[in-house]
Amino acid sequence: LRSVATGHGFQFIRVSSDRPGVAWNAGLVSHTDAPFALCIDAGDVLAPDALWHLRHALAGAPDSGFATPGMEWVGPGTSRSITGPHGGTPARILVDTHQVHASSLFRVSLWSSGLTFDEQLPALEHADFWIRISLNASGGPVPEACVRRLVHARALYKAPWGTAAYQTAAQ
Repeated sequence: LRSVATGHGFQFIRVSSDRPGVAWNAGLVSHTDAPFALCIDAGDVLAPDALWHLRHALAGAPDSGFATPGMEWVGPGTSRSITGPHGGTPARILVDTHQVHASSLFRVSLWSSGLTFDEQLPALEHADFWIRISLNASGGPVPEACVRRLVHARALYKAPWGTAAYQTAAQ
C-alpha cells in the first residue's frame, strides 16, 4: 500500500486504531509543512472540480480555517438529492448530528491550535469536532455539491449509528 500511495503522490500512514478521529488526526499532524489538508469520509467521492472550489473558498477568505461543501446524495435506487453545506452553529449540529461530514478542506494550522478530532469519543467525532470548530474558527461554506455520497443500508458512514458506542456517546 505504501508503494502504491507513494507512486500516486500520496503519503501512506498506518494507524493502530479503527477510530476515524485517530486516522484523521494522524494524517493532519503528518502534514504540518502543507498549508491545507483534505479529509474524506469513507465512501465519499470528490467531484472533479472539488479541490478548485474548496481552495477558492479558502483563498477568498484568508481568516477562514476551513471550507466545507454541499453534498450530493445518490440512492437508494435512482433517488438523488443535494444538500448545502452543513450547519455552522452548535445548535444546528446538535439537532441533527448526521448533517456533518469530514470531507472538507482545512488549514493545517487548526491542528497546531488544538482543534482536532476527539480520539476517545466513539461514533460522534464529527459532531463534537464541528461544534468545537464552529465555536473557535470561522469557515467558508461551498455551495457546490463537491462530495457524492451513496445512500444504502451498508454505507460506511452509517456504520456507527446503530452501535452501543454511538448511543453512549449521544447520551
